[in-house]
Amino acid sequence: MRYSHVTVYISDNNLKCDKVLSLLDKYNISYEKKSITANHANMEELQGMGVYGTPATFIDENDPILGYQESKIKNELGISDDNSEFGSKIKRF
Repeated sequence: MRYSHVTVYISDNNLKCDKVLSLLDKYNISYEKKSITANHANMEELQGMGVYGTPATFIDENDPILGYQESKIKNELGISDDNSEFGSKIKRF
C-alpha cells in the first residue's frame, strides 16, 4: 500500500459515510474516524480546511475525497481488483 494515514470525517445516519467506512473495512484499511455529530471540535476542524460536508476522506496529505467515490478512494490507496467492473464487460473476439 502507498498510503500512511487515512482520516474520515463522518456524520451520524449518513449512508454515504457508512459506505466509505464499509469500503475501508472491506480492504482492511486502518483509518481514524472523526464524527462531526458527536464532536463539535471535529466539525470546526473540518470547516477550517474549507470542507462543509461528509463523508470527507483524507489520505495522507492529498486533497480530500468528498462523498462516496469508490474508484477514487481505491486509486488513492493503491487498491486494484482483478475482477473490475470494466474487465467483466469486455468481450473477447
